Amino acid sequence: MTSETSETDRNEKVLLIRSAPSWLFEKAIENLRSGEGVVIDVYCPKSVTGQLAGRDDINEVIDDNWDGFFKKSCVTKTLVEKLAARKYDHVLLLYNDTFGEGYGPLRKLAFKIRPGKVSSMNINQVISGLKNEGILGRFFLPRKWFYNIMVVMFAFEILFVTIWETIAYRMKKILRVKQELPQKHKRLQ
Repeated sequence: MTSETSETDRNEKVLLIRSAPSWLFEKAIENLRSGEGVVIDVYCPKSVTGQLAGRDDINEVIDDNWDGFFKKSCVTKTLVEKLAARKYDHVLLLYNDTFGEGYGPLRKLAFKIRPGKVSSMNINQVISGLKNEGILGRFFLPRKWFYNIMVVMFAFEILFVTIWETIAYRMKKILRVKQELPQKHKRLQ
């Protein structure tokens, strides 16, 4: 074993998935560089590869199967095998929003390569660990669906409350009439 091999074994191998604006990418690089012995590979769209080529702080730029928007079809067996063979210690996924809506395929890719840990950095520069969501993936209920469901629930609530109040009112009236009948019958006698 050479000294070069033992040195890279001690370094943390990080795959940075560049799926956000360049300023957030630069913040992520800055955060990763704060630790010593970090080797950074970047997986990014082909349109960004030219901007990242030749940088000293990036070990390798990978752009396989990524033209524009990352879709499920981009996660190929060869890509997963290629990235898994590198045995990353950490995968950092950049979100262009707060909660990572629409990043399901990239999250699945991150877990398929089986790194030591997977985390995300959102648009507010908050880094948080991610858990493997399994077969179903992360379930998002789109806001418009949520709004529609709430409207339907409110309509049902109004309907059922109105019906229940009507039934309760009629039952009270029937009970009052039944109580008054024996009293009226006694007066007649």
